[in-house]
Amino acid sequence: MNKLKEFIDTFYKILEMKEPQRTIQLSELMDKMQQTYDITVINNREYNNKNQAVIQLYRAVASARNT
Repeated sequence: MNKLKEFIDTFYKILEMKEPQRTIQLSELMDKMQQTYDITVINNREYNNKNQAVIQLYRAVASARNT
């Protein structure tokens, strides 16, 4: 299984959790994605265009957090 698919599967499992564990796990997933895909805090259009599926998931994870 490729890494992106693993992250997607993990994301859907986390969505079933209750707060506050859900938000904690979503934040940890974001950290793991940042490390795996070298995602930066700065919005890099070139990177985003080359890695659209990764960025789409990353943004979904970020939006799902209860901040």
